[in-house]
Amino acid sequence: MNTKKLSRRIRVLAAAAVMIAGAMSATPAQAAAEQCGENRLCFFSGSNGQGLSAWVENVTIGGDCISGLVTWNDGSVGHPRSINNNLPFALKAYKSYDCSGSAAGTTPAGAETNLDPSAWSFRPPVCPDGKVCFFSERDYSGISTEKSPDNFCDDRPIDNYDAYAVINKTSRPIRVYNSVWCTGAYTLADVPAGGNLSISGGAGMSGWKSI
Repeated sequence: MNTKKLSRRIRVLAAAAVMIAGAMSATPAQAAAEQCGENRLCFFSGSNGQGLSAWVENVTIGGDCISGLVTWNDGSVGHPRSINNNLPFALKAYKSYDCSGSAAGTTPAGAETNLDPSAWSFRPPVCPDGKVCFFSERDYSGISTEKSPDNFCDDRPIDNYDAYAVINKTSRPIRVYNSVWCTGAYTLADVPAGGNLSISGGAGMSGWKSI
């Protein structure tokens, strides 16, 4: 083999090695994100999205408690050590098996995190029947408060601060405003009975009333 051919072959092999190294350099978080499809809640047996995997679909606001004992993709059953929340809302972990009692952390929407070892169940945002629940964060997390139906304008729904997400579990629609005056010019949206709303950008909910 002459010198030119040998030199060309070395360059090709070197380029291939760089491509392989690049393909293998994805971080654990990137790998977890690639495995977890949109609107899925994904569990992993190892930290940082590593190990065996399992996922849950059709999770909705106000939905059922999700068990922390999952069936992995090899058929075995175990306790997850990390989670990828590809849902449009936050997910709260609990130290109990039935989403009651003490919390064990919250995973924001779109986030991947290692779980507290005491996390044994998980629940999407909930609101008691007959109440309107406001949240300080757009993914239904942060500070929250429960309100009863009100025909009159109720301003600053969360301890005198604006809200950015709401769940309406009353039998009546509500109207939310970006002003404390609750007048038509400041209407943000109507939220039907049993519905929910997240403000994607701009001003939050400064006032509301039942309609």
